[in-house]
Amino acid sequence: MLNDPNGYQPFTEAQIETLPLVLAGPIVRHVNTDQVSIWMVLRKHPRDVQLSIYENFQGTRGQNLAIMSSFSGDLANPGYEIVQVGKHLHVVLVTARPRGNNPQLSPRQVYQYDIRVIMPLATDENADGPALYLNSPGLITADGVHGLDFDEWPLPSFITPTDTIGNLRIVHGSCRKAHGGGEDALTAVDEMLEDTHGNRDARPQQMFLTGDQIYGDDVADVLAVMIRDTMKVLMGYMEEVPGVAANDERLLLGNRTQLNLEVAKMTGYGAYSKNHSVTLADYLGLYIFAWSDTIWPSVLPQNLNLTNPVDGKEKREVEAFRLTLPKVRRVLANIATYMMFDDHDVTDDWFLNKDWAENVLDSGLGRRIMLNGLVAFALFQSWGNIVDEAQSVKALRDQIHFHIDAIYNAENPADGNERNETTIRAYRSQLDALTLPRLEIVSTLPAKVELTGGMVWNYILEFPEYRVIVLNTRTARGFYREKGDLPAALLSEAAMNVQLPTSLSGKELTIVVSPAPVIGHPYLEDLLQPEIAKRVEKKKGDGGTGEGGASYADLEAWKFDGKALERLLQRLSEYERVVVLSGDVHYAFSAYLQYWNNREPLEKRSVLAQLTSSSIKNADFKTGIMAFTYPGKTGHFGWMADGLLYQDGKNSELEYWGLGEDSETSLAVGENVSIVQEPQWRYFIGFGIDRRFGERRGLKDYSSNFESFLDQFSNALELAGVDMGFLLPGDYLHLHKIHRLMMAAEGRKVIGTTNIGLLRFSWPIGAGKELHHEFWTNLISRGRGMAPMTR
Repeated sequence: MLNDPNGYQPFTEAQIETLPLVLAGPIVRHVNTDQVSIWMVLRKHPRDVQLSIYENFQGTRGQNLAIMSSFSGDLANPGYEIVQVGKHLHVVLVTARPRGNNPQLSPRQVYQYDIRVIMPLATDENADGPALYLNSPGLITADGVHGLDFDEWPLPSFITPTDTIGNLRIVHGSCRKAHGGGEDALTAVDEMLEDTHGNRDARPQQMFLTGDQIYGDDVADVLAVMIRDTMKVLMGYMEEVPGVAANDERLLLGNRTQLNLEVAKMTGYGAYSKNHSVTLADYLGLYIFAWSDTIWPSVLPQNLNLTNPVDGKEKREVEAFRLTLPKVRRVLANIATYMMFDDHDVTDDWFLNKDWAENVLDSGLGRRIMLNGLVAFALFQSWGNIVDEAQSVKALRDQIHFHIDAIYNAENPADGNERNETTIRAYRSQLDALTLPRLEIVSTLPAKVELTGGMVWNYILEFPEYRVIVLNTRTARGFYREKGDLPAALLSEAAMNVQLPTSLSGKELTIVVSPAPVIGHPYLEDLLQPEIAKRVEKKKGDGGTGEGGASYADLEAWKFDGKALERLLQRLSEYERVVVLSGDVHYAFSAYLQYWNNREPLEKRSVLAQLTSSSIKNADFKTGIMAFTYPGKTGHFGWMADGLLYQDGKNSELEYWGLGEDSETSLAVGENVSIVQEPQWRYFIGFGIDRRFGERRGLKDYSSNFESFLDQFSNALELAGVDMGFLLPGDYLHLHKIHRLMMAAEGRKVIGTTNIGLLRFSWPIGAGKELHHEFWTNLISRGRGMAPMTR
């Protein structure tokens, strides 16, 4: 952290040499028994980077032999890759593998690691300087006390994945915004690791961050100012963006909403998008500030000098966020971490529907914003998810890295050469074609348009007893409606065949990461959102202006394209036992789905559990209310073609469940109604419940915060007809009863506060297999402090 006794000062070139060499990281990425990858960002280009894995590091490095190393002795294969993205930004991925006769790592075993970095001599760039290790002064911190270790261990560590499902431990979460409400739930993972780091039976082995790791479209004023001041130095150049002049006032911080709406053609909502990320520097800065406290100033900016500044609560949340970063950095350095984007990693409502896709892909600025968001994602999240990619994917990634390097070199020509705008545009155009998807008309009758091409972001992880399939539900969508503002299929028909292949060999368990929940909360998806969409659409039809109801109500859940949902469930049913990890919605819950497939001669049964964890840091009053809801059970059935219904002696058709342009699918079955053709598939949805009551979950005495309850819920009570100014003693007794019931119910089915999920399994041979999902959170009725509150 940069310390300035005179208060906040913009970052300068002179401060570069005062920073540690590592600006962000190390982050443990893909870990298996035959490879370990570590990611980090350096401020200088090194001459060599080496990763060493130790079974039990106790003494000096000379007395401990690494059992795995990135060093191969082959200069053509040094074991690490570097992409220079800015003058002082070098992104590194280093991978250790078994060398020579060294064996593979053991499953479910804790290992420590160290990183050696050799920089060039200050007097000779072609000569090696001294070796720096994690605890060397100047690598992670100025004094060498890196803070990445636990207790008696001098180095950070990780645990290899298990070879038995009964010992599998996974952490997952989503939606982490610097100025979002609530405690940063990643600190709960730090607490887990603090308690279990030496216990191979209890330590979590993997963490999945399932979307919205940054909020590119919603940046706090104070954070936007620090990113602007810091990144122009770290990048070494100012990016010119198409469609807007460099001196256009709409590019100023605090004033970007209209630019976002009018030029980029994206979604923009007032204060939320006034600092929308535009340049590559904007997006890269969000990651560096989100994962490390190294470049944060000790004093936050006071006089922001913005067009439309917002202060107060937003700034306090950012300050609280900064204080958690040492723990967050330690978490990322001690657990294998896998990531996938959702919309806010690039922009809100990203590829919401066909209209959105056409408008933004036709906008030069819209394309550039998406490109910059995806390039940042490629370097900071995607790179390291899986190391041994398919050759075609690796070739595409190498091309993207080449063009990122080339753009930097063209923006910063060496030896006094002039900057060549034509060359820069050519490289950016090629990078755009490699990275962004395009719209392709598949058929006209019926209308079918799909997003195709661009970089491959989805991936599959193979482990001995289980498989993880991570879906890209943003840049491979299908648009199958005549009206362009109607909801998209989150996976096109072609993409579903690619991302969820039927040819995979059998595993005991399949884990699928879908950033958006497959099973949604019925109060929202069945009632609230459709009702909002109808009212907005009616207002527009009565002469109103603005976006359509489906866009306004943010209808982009799986359910809002019924055919796509049914295709997904059918495909998942082929895997027999499925766990879906999801996020996105800013509340958390567990759901289950039992599926009977009668399409084949023999009925096939499968079971799916969905575990939704959201948000890590972005809770508010509305999400808090969700904790007091009790979603019920629902049953569904369907046919490939229309089924037949017998009623009062007449035949009439019964639609396929979920089929139809705007149809509402419901069936009231009376005494004289019978289904002639048996459904070809059926499924039953239910929601998990923590059957323990308040005190057993560590909640406070409910009476202690009754006044707070009245303050928080006064608006809702008044809407319900309660006059808060004329409450009688009997009214207070009634409200106390409501309060006690609500506090006892809070979080039993839905979590509305910030949270992180931990899943583990009981997996005996034969029957009796169980999944246990535990939320670490701080419920409203408990007070501050993350703890395992709901199981």
